[in-house]
Amino acid sequence: MERPPFFPDPYFGWAFYAVLVALTALGGYLDLRRAVLPKKLTLSLLAVGVVFNIVRGAWLGSLGGKLSWLPTGNVWLGAADGFLFSLVGFVLTALLFVLFWMAKLCGGGDVKLFAALGAWVGFWHVLFIMLVSNFVRALLLIGRLGRNRLRAHQGKQQMTYALSVAISAAVVLLWTYRFDLNLAVRSKAAPIPARAEALHE
Repeated sequence: MERPPFFPDPYFGWAFYAVLVALTALGGYLDLRRAVLPKKLTLSLLAVGVVFNIVRGAWLGSLGGKLSWLPTGNVWLGAADGFLFSLVGFVLTALLFVLFWMAKLCGGGDVKLFAALGAWVGFWHVLFIMLVSNFVRALLLIGRLGRNRLRAHQGKQQMTYALSVAISAAVVLLWTYRFDLNLAVRSKAAPIPARAEALHE
């Protein structure tokens, strides 16, 4: 059984995707240049993600679309559901990455980055992005070694995730939301999004 639409409208979905990718790409660039993720960037990523999900939930609620945690039916329940989705994603991801940080598997900036991502896309999608980002990071390291461009502070850069996260998030989310972004067609058995039904009436 296919999951219900995550976005109420494809244009909103593309805006959600574009802002998320732009902010993570900025984080990847700054991390590559300075080997540090600015706190203002991760806090901004978190705040914007919460706002996007509140709007997304409210819109879905107004259309009668299926919500993540609460019963559907109106704007206010939808907005509350969007906030709850972000909160749960943030808390679960933060707890997991604090454990990674305590085990010295990542830096403090990585904890904040992934926790903010959790507020955008939820805990399970963050896990998928993390797995893909490890693969991407390994490829990037191999590429650097092949070009003989390692620097003195490379050891610190190896512990950061930002650039590989930006790349993997862009790819993973395109696949995850391919139906919502109209990149693929749902099977006939799948329910039609409320927004799409309204357009055909």
